Amino acid sequence: MEKRDDLRDKVKQMADQAEKLIDEGFDKAKDSFDKAKESDTYAKISGLMEQVGGYVDKKIEELKQSDIPDQMENLRQKAESKSESIVDQAKAYGTIIVGDIEEVIDNMKEKLKGKEEKK
Repeated sequence: MEKRDDLRDKVKQMADQAEKLIDEGFDKAKDSFDKAKESDTYAKISGLMEQVGGYVDKKIEELKQSDIPDQMENLRQKAESKSESIVDQAKAYGTIIVGDIEEVIDNMKEKLKGKEEKK
């Protein structure tokens, strides 16, 4: 039992040490991040990000005011109209094919009936 207790104590010590190291690492990382936020580089990057955001907003507004959205809507309507036409054509061809298939089946039935009657 004494060996088990020794082993248990060693595992607990190792776990405590690992927890202490993790806490120290986390604290150092947090301190580094806090210092970085106070740096000139962070301020410059933040300023650049604001400029980029402003530029993107401006370009989006320009796009909205241009005729591109209208052109895209016209293109969408033409594509929709064309696709409806293609679907209608496909339905018509399908009807023709179904009729042809039914005719072939009827012919096959007649031929098979003729063979059965001859026997």
